[in-house]
Amino acid sequence: QDLSISGCDLPLRLAAGAVSSLPTTGLSLTGNTTDAIAIDGGGEVSASGAWVDAGVPYWVIDDIEVNGTAESPVVLTVGPGVSLLFDNDAGIFVGQDGAAGFRVEGTADNVVTMMPWSANVPGAWAGIGIYDAVVDSEVVLAHASIGFAGGSSLKGNVHVVDASPAFDTVTLHDGLEWGLYLNGDALPTLSDVAYANNGSGECNACP
Repeated sequence: QDLSISGCDLPLRLAAGAVSSLPTTGLSLTGNTTDAIAIDGGGEVSASGAWVDAGVPYWVIDDIEVNGTAESPVVLTVGPGVSLLFDNDAGIFVGQDGAAGFRVEGTADNVVTMMPWSANVPGAWAGIGIYDAVVDSEVVLAHASIGFAGGSSLKGNVHVVDASPAFDTVTLHDGLEWGLYLNGDALPTLSDVAYANNGSGECNACP
C-alpha cells in the first residue's frame, strides 16, 4: 500500500520495532520541514525485520537494541541505499542481551551509510556494538560506509566483543578512536575493508 506524507514538520516518528512495518514500495516522504523518519520512543527490536530505503534518511534518536532468544534469534536487516543518521551518543547494539543478527545488505550502487545526524565530528555518535550473544553467521556488513562514531562506551566505529562478524566492502572512517575495535575473542572475517582518518588507527587487533 502506498504511503505519501508532505507538508509536515516531520513525516514519521516510529519506535525501532515498528520500522519494518513500513511498505517496501510506494513511499513518498519529501516536502516536509525535515525529510526524515525519526526512530524514537523505544529502541528495542524484538522481532526480525528489514529496514528499506524510504527515500529519506532514518534519524536515530534512541539507541537501537537488537536481542532475541536462543530459540528465536532476532535479525535486523538493513537494505540497499538506507541512510542511518544518529543523534549524539546513539548507536546500534546487537546481541548484548540475547541471540541476534545484523545484516547490512548494501550493494555497489546503493551503499548503506551510517553517520551523525548533526555535525560530522569524530565521536558524534556511539557506533555499532556487536556482542557475544550474536549468531555469527547472521552478522554481515556489506557495502557500507560508517563514520564519525566511537563516542559513549564504544572504542571504534564498530566495536566487536567475543564475536565473529563478516565485513565485505566496508569503509570505516573518521572514528574518535579506532575504525574497528576488537575485544576478547573477537575474530571477524575481513574482505576489502578500508580505513581513513580514525583517531587511534585502523584496527586495534585485526588478524
